[in-house]
Amino acid sequence: MTQKEFLEEMHSFLEEKYSDLSWYKQQIFEILSIFHSICEKNNIPYFVAYGSLLAQVRDDGFIPWDSDFDVCVPINAVSRLIQALETELPESFFVESNFHDREYPYFQMRIGKKGKDINLLHLDVFYMIGLPKESKKKYQKSASNLFYLRMNRAYLSKLFKCKKTPMVILRIVVYFLRTRAISFKSTDKKFNQIAYKYDYNLAEWVGIFCDSEDVYPKNIIEPVKIKEYHGRKMMIPNDEIAALNIMYKDYKTYLPIEKRFEEFYNWVKREDRVFEEKIEW
Repeated sequence: MTQKEFLEEMHSFLEEKYSDLSWYKQQIFEILSIFHSICEKNNIPYFVAYGSLLAQVRDDGFIPWDSDFDVCVPINAVSRLIQALETELPESFFVESNFHDREYPYFQMRIGKKGKDINLLHLDVFYMIGLPKESKKKYQKSASNLFYLRMNRAYLSKLFKCKKTPMVILRIVVYFLRTRAISFKSTDKKFNQIAYKYDYNLAEWVGIFCDSEDVYPKNIIEPVKIKEYHGRKMMIPNDEIAALNIMYKDYKTYLPIEKRFEEFYNWVKREDRVFEEKIEW
């Protein structure tokens, strides 16, 4: 193979994979549109967060090298959201969450499309919780630690079901030690203690129940506002620039090209791994 042939093959490969990524982005925007309509109809506040918010403000609607889309809903509106989704979400879509399935691996909701692998195609719905005025960062850290703990516990459960035995026992032992054999039941109990301890309506500080330890003055987030980006309506924080400055410190700066490519190629490997796991597990 000549250098020219290799470059042509590589370009063809990347173009094919980027075409796949673009297709997933359009599908996720379809989910977002339906989600927004349901929330708007039922007066349920939410806001676009993290890279998804960054993409609306800085980029062309999506971070060019990724397909994730994140939104956040106040914890006191989650039960209303679940009820609305269960009655109004079109038949071709579905919802997964820790409220629906005890062995679900995340403390967040995921809306997917039937017939498509949820690991590649989903809208992440995180929960915004109230924090104490004092020790708010310590409290948010406890939420972050529990978020990681549930993911580790879920992976441990999956390892026990794995059909391939080489090295699996060792991996199980490692994850068993990391999670200290904590059950889903106990993580659910701890989640309820943390997420609902402080009244969200009265809280002056809030945080997102995820792997982030960031805390936000509530007036940066609420009242949320509806804004149209690239022909799509969505709810965003009351002060989206202040929110981005907390999330990213310097949200206008791009990662070096090698880091951006690494994130894109991580998505490519995730796509490949999803199809491999359907055979292996």
